[in-house]
Amino acid sequence: MKPDFNFKYYDESKLILLVILLYVGSEALINLIINLLKAYNIEYHRFYPATILLGIIFWLINKKLHKIPFLWKLLIKVPLIRGTYKGNVKYNYQGVEGDKHCKLIIYQTTSDIKVDCYFWDEDKNGKKISSTQTKSESIVEDLIRKDNGLYQLLFYYQQKGSNDSSIPIRDGFNTLTLKEDGKLKRLEGGYFSKNSLSKGNGGTISVDFQTKELKHI
Repeated sequence: MKPDFNFKYYDESKLILLVILLYVGSEALINLIINLLKAYNIEYHRFYPATILLGIIFWLINKKLHKIPFLWKLLIKVPLIRGTYKGNVKYNYQGVEGDKHCKLIIYQTTSDIKVDCYFWDEDKNGKKISSTQTKSESIVEDLIRKDNGLYQLLFYYQQKGSNDSSIPIRDGFNTLTLKEDGKLKRLEGGYFSKNSLSKGNGGTISVDFQTKELKHI
């Protein structure tokens, strides 16, 4: 079975050291177990369990490391941006400018990043107008460090369109820069999209971090 993790975002030198330490530690543990079994006259046929144990450990790291931020910073070379962000999007479509409320939900592990985006209008009382809500899902993602030291979240996405079909399905691309100032964590940048008729639009997005919880609408 193919493992559902990779080492793309690890700090390479620390990853090598971690593998060595885990392998030595797992070998010592296994040898201890073998000796204990021998003491009770229990035979054990070795089949490279250290490799299996390493696989299990890295699978757990991939699933759980985001819950331990100081270890994340120690082992991973990109920042932990997982969580829910809220803000707005400004767009220009066929010469008409407008804006919408938006929410970004970012799923992040040591292996990959996924982004769900929600957009909607609100009435004069601040209530969401359900018929205007749309959702987009990322398809290809990356988090990179620029020469100026800032990080950019890049992702190609597909927008699912509105429930009443007044807003068509679209494909697009987002480029969001991470900006941090004390406790403030903001993603801002631009996007463009087009539909099957090649009619496109573009604009800007600015969202602020709200919570580590992944809160759907």
